[in-house]
Amino acid sequence: MRDAVRIAVAVPVLLGFAWVSSVVVGAAMAVSHGVAIDTTLLTQSPAGWTDALVFGLTALVLLVDRWANGPDMFRNLLARSRYDLFFAIASATGAMTAMEVLFSAGLAAWLGETIGTLPSSNIMRAIPFAAQFVILYVMSNFFDYWAHRFLHTKRMWPIHAMHHAAQEFLSFTTSRVHPLEALVRQTVCASGLTLIGFGPDAVFALLVVGSLQDAITHSNAPYPRWLEPWIAGPAAHRVHHSADAAYYNRNFSEFAVWDRLFGTFALPEDARRLPMGVGGVHTPTDNPIADMLTAMRLWLRGIAGAFRIPSALITKAN
Repeated sequence: MRDAVRIAVAVPVLLGFAWVSSVVVGAAMAVSHGVAIDTTLLTQSPAGWTDALVFGLTALVLLVDRWANGPDMFRNLLARSRYDLFFAIASATGAMTAMEVLFSAGLAAWLGETIGTLPSSNIMRAIPFAAQFVILYVMSNFFDYWAHRFLHTKRMWPIHAMHHAAQEFLSFTTSRVHPLEALVRQTVCASGLTLIGFGPDAVFALLVVGSLQDAITHSNAPYPRWLEPWIAGPAAHRVHHSADAAYYNRNFSEFAVWDRLFGTFALPEDARRLPMGVGGVHTPTDNPIADMLTAMRLWLRGIAGAFRIPSALITKAN
């Protein structure tokens, strides 16, 4: 009951936070461009219907998971999924976008506007929808593959570790991302795909298919084993989340061909039984906000340390 109350309270709070943030950011952008602040900002929704669609698709995969694995799948479900559900609700209400702006000190808003003004070749719009979608799927996964590898570097790991701290897969685990991680991946993919240029129908189809695949890979839903080496599913992605050091930095992409091409693919027979999670300071608490702040502090400490002159060099110079 307590978990249900917490979730019920979180929805209006996150909606309110997202609305206030969208008004503030909109007003700030208007001022920066020297134009009058439009009062329609007050009535604009901070989230779109596509955000609700993604949430619904993720919930649908959870139901498939329950159907495939029996009623035990739902035992203590709210308690087990409450942490991940916070991030899913934050994404659905637009609060995650607001947190990206907040955690990046406004950089996210500037990047979003800049990407929107990038020139687009529009070459892809001239080819059939099906071909557009295939190329879009392959290319988006290519950009995300490298963004994902970047998040596994020493400097970025404190941010990405929040996602890897999950000790079990529930479809909403796909939403468990730090705002700065979301910013990195969205910026890399959006920039690359905008420059290439795709039709809106193909982009929407990618949203639907990508959201479903994200939810499936972070679940225990049934998935054909023969497809895993090409289009990653729960087994391949569990390897990526494994706490076993033998499988660190494996299976970065949902289009597994990129991992096979760049030598980062692995799929042992016992993939679905591998333990998950991370330890130490990256272990999550019961408070997602506190964990995001801790991850931010660790990340800033690492960035600051990267620019610090080693004492040995100072001694040598003197």
